[in-house]
Amino acid sequence: MDEQALQDVAGFIASRDDPIGKVLEVEKLIEIQKDLGVSFDSEEQAPVDRLLKLEDRDIGDLAK
Repeated sequence: MDEQALQDVAGFIASRDDPIGKVLEVEKLIEIQKDLGVSFDSEEQAPVDRLLKLEDRDIGDLAK
């Protein structure tokens, strides 16, 4: 990997710790899921908080 690719990876990893970056990622995932036909049975507009918890759980599981 060249230096630019390594910086991109480091930036991606760092953005996963940023709360705003997490919300943006979850919003994008919701958009993709809706495009694929996933419907959300929830009182919220979109279950951002729930997906944030699941993302954090999954990242924690991968780190083990």
